[in-house]
Amino acid sequence: MGYWVEFIDPVLDYLVGIEGLSEPDRARMITEVRDELATHAEHFHTLYPLEPESYRFRYPYALSTQQGIFEVDFVVDGSRMEMGAVTVIYFEYAFRPIN
Repeated sequence: MGYWVEFIDPVLDYLVGIEGLSEPDRARMITEVRDELATHAEHFHTLYPLEPESYRFRYPYALSTQQGIFEVDFVVDGSRMEMGAVTVIYFEYAFRPIN
């Protein structure tokens, strides 16, 4: 099953404010996350639930850029998976510079 993937506005706003993440890299991140979750949300829901029987799940993601690697841990709300939609509601990240 394919899923419609959306990001809540605070997540998109926070992505814009990440220091060192260029606009092209940010756009690539959003596209890659959407593409992966659109086809594999159920897989990640099964592997990384926030707690047993939870509709929310983690989606680990890494983006390699010229400056380094952004390791991102997204939280996705899958409460509308039966209707074919998931929503990215939160994330945390770490940056690993290339030396």
